[in-house]
Amino acid sequence: MLAKQAQELAKDLGFANGVEGREYFISSNGGKYRFLLARAKDIPLYVAQGVADIGITGGDLVAETGANVRQLTALPFGECRLVYAVKKESDGSKPSRVATAFPNLTRSYLSSRAIDATVVCLGGAIEASIAAGIADAIVDLSSTGRTLEANGLIEVGEVMRSSAVVIANENSMKNNGEEVEQALVALKGSIVIFKGKLTGLATEEKKRLIYRGRKNSAEAREVARAVFDWVLKERDEALSYYAQEFDGVKLSPRQFAVTAEEIKEAYSLVGEEVIDALKTCAENIARFSRKELPQRFEIKVEGGSLGKRIVPLDSVGVYAPGGLAAYPSSVLMGVIPAKIAGVEKIILCTPCNKERKCNPAVLVAADIAGATEIIKLGGAQAIAAMAIGTREVCKAMKIVGPGNAFVANAKLEAVSRGLASIDSPAGPSELLIIADLSAKASFVAAEMLAQAEHGPDAAVVTLVTSEGLIAEIENELVKQAALMPRREIIRKSIAANGALLAVEDINEAIDFANEYGPEHLSLMVQSPFSWMEKVRNAGAIFAGNYSCVAAGDYAAGTNHVLPTGGTAKFYSGLSAGDFVRQVNYVKLEKNGLAAISKAIVTVAQAEGLQAHAASVTKRFEENE
Repeated sequence: MLAKQAQELAKDLGFANGVEGREYFISSNGGKYRFLLARAKDIPLYVAQGVADIGITGGDLVAETGANVRQLTALPFGECRLVYAVKKESDGSKPSRVATAFPNLTRSYLSSRAIDATVVCLGGAIEASIAAGIADAIVDLSSTGRTLEANGLIEVGEVMRSSAVVIANENSMKNNGEEVEQALVALKGSIVIFKGKLTGLATEEKKRLIYRGRKNSAEAREVARAVFDWVLKERDEALSYYAQEFDGVKLSPRQFAVTAEEIKEAYSLVGEEVIDALKTCAENIARFSRKELPQRFEIKVEGGSLGKRIVPLDSVGVYAPGGLAAYPSSVLMGVIPAKIAGVEKIILCTPCNKERKCNPAVLVAADIAGATEIIKLGGAQAIAAMAIGTREVCKAMKIVGPGNAFVANAKLEAVSRGLASIDSPAGPSELLIIADLSAKASFVAAEMLAQAEHGPDAAVVTLVTSEGLIAEIENELVKQAALMPRREIIRKSIAANGALLAVEDINEAIDFANEYGPEHLSLMVQSPFSWMEKVRNAGAIFAGNYSCVAAGDYAAGTNHVLPTGGTAKFYSGLSAGDFVRQVNYVKLEKNGLAAISKAIVTVAQAEGLQAHAASVTKRFEENE
């Protein structure tokens, strides 16, 4: 996989024009460049010996060989982790034999942890070595953790993180530094994306797309459990401790709540243009949210009536990330539907900096939306505070909002302990685009970049009905990405979880969309509404060339808190209806109960529940 991506990168940048075949040494561009096609693990040694001036290989292999090369830059593909893993019932502290294909890195790792074990060097199938009795622990590459889990293993330590890297020979840097630098600039400016046809896609590649960015974080789960245990025991004092431990903020319980003066100051720090924009977004979200509320009803039956009451939750907690990842729009999306639903207590938790100041745009958004309480807490401890309730933080019946792996696992912990409900399991942002010849390549690329800039785990997949459109989109990606401040994040995201795939027709694309279950689905096709009816699984659909995802993210009025990671197959996006309970009621007179008494008694007796039957017959006994 690494070799294929490296060769495609060289071709895309014009370094490998005419490179075909399986020879070891190949000339390209009229003899200007010579390429050595070698195994990834041999490349560091070839470059160190001067056989090649520049190499593309894995950072883990450079570290393992200890080759004397200059590492110039990381590339946005080939990302993986080298992990220490053992059987699930073991803690890995005292293995006798450790199997690996990385003996040098393994010995160094074991030594750093004072583990005395024999290193068994294998060429492959490392996970099977424990079952075969060759070893009782392994050090191996892992990306999702699924292979470890399938073999009954669990990760207990991380040896290193790695990706593809560009390396250079030291003498080449001295003698041909300018040419090496030119190549490096081109490599850094590249966009690497998987391309191909959906039909006939290799099983492993399809799995990579379907399982986009899903990672099991044992560390985050353990932290969430520990935080909940401690907050349950020590309450506000535990929250102060975690604010210091995780965020470096000295915060006493009496300093948790944001004051009216701080909100007033936030307005002075946020420009009028931003305030007006937030108000526009808020109005549109409120208008849509009002239409989402379920309606109470009553029906007449013989001798009585049946109905449904709509009752708002007593309290709701909204989490808003702070700092560099501050999203005032997420505050609006969480607070406003709860307000429309009639929730009286709406608690917003958002982290503060070391000066105990929260992001001013987040505070302004919270005030506009109608939060009743703003708390200066972030991370797993904020979720625990709202789920449990303390003297200084009101308990929430439901907790919503985005966050990192620690926040996501804390929300799941709240559910597992029966303390609160949540919106849906949160994961990396994702977008699936279906485009035909009516789509503009520049629009498609802009949508892909907008989603990719969320983070390196974001997933962006585009299906096109014309292979010719792939090249146009790719050119636009390179051109537009070069202008983006977050271009490094964009490149990593697209390389890890991106794809440009040709399909036979839109029907094939829709079938894949229903299997993929995207958070966002963009239909840049003719007659998008007619195709939309065939879509079963999507968090939100954006129909047409001008229905950009950013409209839904901010100002259109629909909610941007959507299910991710394929959970759109069974979860819906956040709505005002999520903040109410629907309570049924039954009101029967004696003749009403009599009309259905025979059916009740018969079924109750068939189930062996005599007391159920008697609760009906007792009401018709003489003198009753």
